[in-house]
Amino acid sequence: MIYRNYLNYSGSKDRIYPILRTYLEKAVGRSKKKILIDMFAGSGVVMFNSLDLFDTVIGVEKCRELVRIHNWIISYPLNDILEEIDKIITKYGLSKDNKEGFLKLREDYNKNLRDSFNPAMLYCLITHAYNYQLHTNKAGEFNVPSGAGRSWFNPSLRKKLINMKNHISEEVQYVAGAPSRKVMITGGDCMDFVHCLKYEGGFKDVVFYVDPPYSASISKHPYRVGNIKWTEDEDRKLFECLDYIHENKGKFIFSNVVQNNGVHNIPLQRWAGKYKLNPIEVQYTNCSYQRKNSGNTEEVIITNF
Repeated sequence: MIYRNYLNYSGSKDRIYPILRTYLEKAVGRSKKKILIDMFAGSGVVMFNSLDLFDTVIGVEKCRELVRIHNWIISYPLNDILEEIDKIITKYGLSKDNKEGFLKLREDYNKNLRDSFNPAMLYCLITHAYNYQLHTNKAGEFNVPSGAGRSWFNPSLRKKLINMKNHISEEVQYVAGAPSRKVMITGGDCMDFVHCLKYEGGFKDVVFYVDPPYSASISKHPYRVGNIKWTEDEDRKLFECLDYIHENKGKFIFSNVVQNNGVHNIPLQRWAGKYKLNPIEVQYTNCSYQRKNSGNTEEVIITNF
């Protein structure tokens, strides 16, 4: 069973996780003491679904709002989480069609942001925003329009949240007051995190999962979440970071596209030539947008083992 994205987060790995799982299992091998570092944690689907394979699971995510939401889900009891969500939905009359309620919630969230951060309010904003997006301005204020007529905290999304939380609770049981597995998500730049990790003990028994945003050179809609943007310079730095991991005996699993709507990702293709490139086929249905293909899209998994 795949525990699915409880944010309806764009770019989530729900669909390709069964394929990724085979590479994660191969990377673990017979070892029972492995660490997984999800370098672009995003929706958390890969890190949370892989808890049974690893002794320690760490997600690194530059968008601080996502970090706070995931830590809220990890740390609080399910009943408390649902109670907070339902309270906010009732207070603002949130529904599939209530634009005014969403705008009032957004106003209150932004007004109170300097004094306190409320993860339940942000979760409700995301789940009622246009295409379930998470964008903020430089001040951290949520600025996505209403998703009225399309986005809402529907029964399917509620079920995803419940299933994911129950799964995390089952996998991270407490024995004599200590967690049976360690799971955490931290903020910051994933490449800085990798270099710090090396200083603290190296990459022995560490598996890195890497799913960066699409390169700006092949996407008409540059990646953005929170107030974080991804450029071609970030691609270059990431390739250098993965070479560094390889040179220091770490294993990585990298998912991306070498071609998007007929546009070739030349820098990625050149860099990937030194590693193992594995084409994958995934059918994308019920997307939050209508893709207008002008050519092929080729999704791949690149490994160094």
